Amino acid sequence: KTAGTLNLFFNTTVGVMANEGIRDAIMMALNCDEISLGAYGEPALYVVNPGWCNPADSQWGSTAGEAVYNKGDKEGAKAAAEAAGYKGEEIVLVTTPDYPEMYNATLVVTQQLIEAGFNATIMESDFATFMERRADPNQFSLFITSNSYNLSPVQLSVLGSSWAGLNAPEVAEGISGIRMASSAAESRTAWENLQAFLYEYGAACVLGHYSGVIAAGAEVEGFDYFNFPVYWNAKVPA
Repeated sequence: KTAGTLNLFFNTTVGVMANEGIRDAIMMALNCDEISLGAYGEPALYVVNPGWCNPADSQWGSTAGEAVYNKGDKEGAKAAAEAAGYKGEEIVLVTTPDYPEMYNATLVVTQQLIEAGFNATIMESDFATFMERRADPNQFSLFITSNSYNLSPVQLSVLGSSWAGLNAPEVAEGISGIRMASSAAESRTAWENLQAFLYEYGAACVLGHYSGVIAAGAEVEGFDYFNFPVYWNAKVPA
């Protein structure tokens, strides 16, 4: 089963990346199939889907934002970046080899951006230093992390300004709409609108949903799986 998402986060506040048109151009350049394959090495281990929540979740699973998702349009991205005023400024992707899927995905994204005409470079470090850089918009343009699913979208790290610096009124309004909705349907609509905003604003992109591999012997009884393995009442008959 899918267990979480591999995500690309954009600096939306400082320097060249504060230009929404340039972020849109970068989004246009992304081929998520290639990136996910580079990260996990086997198509059976991931699903490409724009949803920030589990696609199988009837309440929160959504494809909102798919109109700008997984385009892989290098020439279109190059033209869009030029129209937005991009002059070859450096785009810095911070990463760490301590997490191979994050690191390998960063290599693929960087290559895609270079092929689309961006001056993309990688700054790698140990995980602790990476986390320091990730928390400071002055030290990154883009970064990738893998994140397990949350039970509610309001818990997503992408919505917190301390994660990648995103500070837009639409985020607070969307969270309020989810929390204060008078029905599950209304809450779902509020989330779909917020997810669409994340893509259209160029705040972040789900690169793929990674699989969690769980194994149990055929003789085990009572084993269950929710978002994580549930071992209560599991047993092996004598």
